[in-house]
Amino acid sequence: MKAALLSAVCILLTAACSITTISQLSQEGSLTYVGESTCSTCHAKVADSFKTHKHNDAYTKLTNNRRYLKLADEGREGSCLKCHVTGYGEAGGFVNPEKTPKLARVSCEACHGPGSRHAMARNGAKKSTIQRKPDCGRCHLIHTHET
Repeated sequence: MKAALLSAVCILLTAACSITTISQLSQEGSLTYVGESTCSTCHAKVADSFKTHKHNDAYTKLTNNRRYLKLADEGREGSCLKCHVTGYGEAGGFVNPEKTPKLARVSCEACHGPGSRHAMARNGAKKSTIQRKPDCGRCHLIHTHET
């Protein structure tokens, strides 16, 4: 009974994930950001551990930083946003916290790339649809931050 219920829940979650992803793909016609809630349907343990990780509140910390606020007032915040949110400057990526709230953090897709193809792939093909070894130096080796 428990196994049947668990199977039913997994099937429903997978279906919901696929419907969202298919809709997004048809709108964009390419890879799209699906958000950490989609990733967490299959990767719940990793998603839970990420909630207490520094990356999770990178945008919040940024918006409280005097240096960032000065750059934002001058319209030059893009260099900060590239590393403190998910997908800034990319099609379907972070625009602002009102339009794209699910991307207002450094989430799974900030390092692994847009997850639409990965979310839709069959189990045997999933590994080939996502960037498995992220380029951490893209953000972590560019400069030091003021505190």
